[in-house]
This record gives sequence, C-alpha cells and structure tokens, in this order.
Amino acid sequence: MDCSSTFLAAAGSGFTVKVTESLNQGIEIDVTDEYGQTALMLAADQGHVDTVNLLLQHRASPNLQNRRGGTALMLASFNGHLEVVTELLMAGADVNAKSINGYTALMQAVIKRTETAVQIINSLLYQKADINAQDIDGYTALMKAVNFPPIPPAPLSKEPEALKEYDKIRREAEIQLMIVKTLVMRGADLDLKDCRGRTALGIAQMNHQTRISEFLRSR
Repeated sequence: MDCSSTFLAAAGSGFTVKVTESLNQGIEIDVTDEYGQTALMLAADQGHVDTVNLLLQHRASPNLQNRRGGTALMLASFNGHLEVVTELLMAGADVNAKSINGYTALMQAVIKRTETAVQIINSLLYQKADINAQDIDGYTALMKAVNFPPIPPAPLSKEPEALKEYDKIRREAEIQLMIVKTLVMRGADLDLKDCRGRTALGIAQMNHQTRISEFLRSR
C-alpha cells in the first residue's frame, strides 16, 4: 500500500495516530482516492470526529467534491454524524453545495428518520441551507421527506421481534412527520413542483401518507 492509500485508509478507519504520522511525513492533505474521496470525506462519512478535527486543523478543505459531487458535509449529514456536521459547519463547509444529481446536505439529512437527523436538519437550516433547493428531478428537501411508504398494518404475530420492528416503523413515522413540520415551519414552499408536476402534497398522497397529507393540506 502506497503512502496515499495508507493515509486515506487510516482516515476512513479513524486511526488518528496513523493519520498524524502521514501528516508529519508531508502527505498532501487533500489527496484523493479513485473516487475523488479525500481523507476528510472518508473520516466524515464514518463519523470519526477526532480525525475530522485533526484534518481540519491541518487545513483540509471542507468543500472539495468527489466524482459524484459529494462533499464531506453531505456524507456526514446522510449518515447522521451530528458532531462531524457541527465541526464541518464551523470550518466553513458550504451548506448549499450540490452533487451532480443536485442533492444538498439538507436533502441527504431528511431521508434519515432519526432524532439525530432532526438535529442535523436544524443545524443546516441555522446555517442558511436553501430549504427550497431542487435536485435534477425537481425534488426539494420537503418532497424527499414525504416520499416514504405508509405505515403497514400492525403485525398479526405477537412475537417480540415482530412487535419491536413495528414499533421502530411507527417511531420513524413520527420522526418523519416532525421533519416535515420542521421544514414547513422554516419556510418550505408547498407550491413547488418536481419535474413530473407534483407538489409535496401530491407525493405524500401518492404514498398514502395520511397524517402528512392532512398536515400539508392544513397549511
């Protein structure tokens, strides 16, 4: 394994000691792999906040994009790494950068229905994320947030595993509604349409998202 590969592998694995060794040996901090991924991107993707901080302290660029246009902030937002998102934003990461598909960090965050995702969404919006940005298909963050299947019927089986999985699905649905409400309250445009002429309400109705549809109709 050559020096660059060793450095990138260490960053992706969170091996801060190895990363430090490479930096002390004069490695180019923004060197990339075959996919255009920098050490910062790899560390951010895996949530290694100590490694991210080390790289940022050595002036790693937070705004470089890989071959698909992804940034460290997009990767951290998608994977729910709140601490990494916070550090990247403090380092000046472009909150409105777009991938080749037109995805932003906010769009990446809204498709993860977790409590951490809600915190990341609020952090991105606080840093002036464009809430109405659209990807190449015309989707906004709100449209992505409503584009999930409905809650299935309660399981007939009373097996603990089945009930646990159903509870997980219901919790995700509650968080999804919370995300939708957050986006609407923060100024998401309900009249925007995707490339097929559908609004967020139309997409929610298509997916039989009853509670979300009722909320959107009430706005």
